[in-house]
Amino acid sequence: MQEFCPLIRIPYFTMSKLSVPPASAGYESAAQLAADLDALVRALSRAIRRASQPALEEAGLTPSRLWVLIHVRRQPGLTMGELAERMDLSKGTVTPLVDELARRGALRREHDPSDRRVIRLYIESEGARALDRVLAKRRQAVQQALESLSPDQARVVVAGLRRVAEHLGAEVFPVEADV
Repeated sequence: MQEFCPLIRIPYFTMSKLSVPPASAGYESAAQLAADLDALVRALSRAIRRASQPALEEAGLTPSRLWVLIHVRRQPGLTMGELAERMDLSKGTVTPLVDELARRGALRREHDPSDRRVIRLYIESEGARALDRVLAKRRQAVQQALESLSPDQARVVVAGLRRVAEHLGAEVFPVEADV
């Protein structure tokens, strides 16, 4: 009797022999396929977060503070409201994250010269160094996982995930945006 991976319901195999099965292979419905993809994305997110946890702790960051730094580096000069919107959080939730990063010298706040009521956020060199260390660990974990696939298989996986993300309206940034 053939064993199936419970998460994705396809036969166990070595990843080096992975080929792209027909879309319906091993699935009774599109809903089942969607549920499995949702579970896989959550599992991958947790695994990447665990792999980068030592670097986060060393840098004195939490996952939320990491995302603040990522967003501010991607778009220097964000306001608190813009940052909260990008993170899908309230301003009240973002404020203590920014306060702590500013206290540590990772971010700086500047009043907008055209409207002194507006505060703009900029990453400082300390924040950029911490961000680079953590992102390097995250990428290292992903790269090691992708090495279990052939280059063509890895490109298919990434292209498929990018298409799903874009279809769902997710902001997908090029790799260079984080470097």
